[in-house]
Amino acid sequence: MAAPRLEGLTAIVTGSSSGIGRGIALALAAAGARLVVCADLNEGHVTKSTLGASVKASHGAEMASRALVAAKDSDDSGDTPTHELIHARYGKERAIFLRCDISLEKSDAVNGIFSIEYAVQEAVSRTGRLDLLVNNAGAGIMDIPLHEMTAAQWNQCFAVDSTGTFIATKFAVTQFLKQDEDEHGFRGNVINVSSVAGSAGLPGCSAYCAAKSAMLGFTRSIAIEYAERRIRCNAIKPGYIMTPFLHKIIEATGDVTWLEKASPFNHLGQPQDIGNAAVWLASGRESGYVTGIDLSVDGGFLAR
Repeated sequence: MAAPRLEGLTAIVTGSSSGIGRGIALALAAAGARLVVCADLNEGHVTKSTLGASVKASHGAEMASRALVAAKDSDDSGDTPTHELIHARYGKERAIFLRCDISLEKSDAVNGIFSIEYAVQEAVSRTGRLDLLVNNAGAGIMDIPLHEMTAAQWNQCFAVDSTGTFIATKFAVTQFLKQDEDEHGFRGNVINVSSVAGSAGLPGCSAYCAAKSAMLGFTRSIAIEYAERRIRCNAIKPGYIMTPFLHKIIEATGDVTWLEKASPFNHLGQPQDIGNAAVWLASGRESGYVTGIDLSVDGGFLAR
């Protein structure tokens, strides 16, 4: 019997409590990852189920949609926290949860919020190395025209999607450089979860599009800068994916007509679709000659 695709791999996945991050963490564990560090501000099921209905009743569908965008980081795709689901399926030693804020350079001990530097240290203390960082945590500033956007809103988006990605990657790469090469000849691997918004302009999403585009340039630069040090870096560009966040927007607005424009397939993708792509990029055996790319998983959205 062939060994699991990611046997022995130690990974950190940011934004792992719901949606795409949850799908990636579960996929890595299913593929045999030794340890998945689930790093997020919220551990598990922090429901916002009443938010859409209450805001819609008081302010209308448009404001309900905006409110749900603001609540993005609090959505979760199931009652069981991601790390506990991995425990149930594969064993308690296969995952841990750390309350992390990727925009922090130093941990906030007073509030019990860790930086990714701490997550790296914790991973190494348990398995002896870190093989993979998945930068998935993101902030969506959407449905706000440029002339109405504040600098604070712009900066909020970049603080997570751009600066947070830089900070987390810096800590991971610092550890990678201390390590010997693995059986496939690599010291470490970074996967950045960008978006089709990084390649396509979307109305009302100038900050989000700019931040996700910045992730793509960052990915290419890191890939070239560290190739000789045997560190890979790639990006995934998800299209419209059915996450709890997106589902609640549909519930709040009652509008499903835009689904026909989500992709030429006329349906949404699933978090597992992004998880499958992440597993391939995580495997030095399967994608070892791949670095610096942005892989679209969008049902053909960008091909039109």
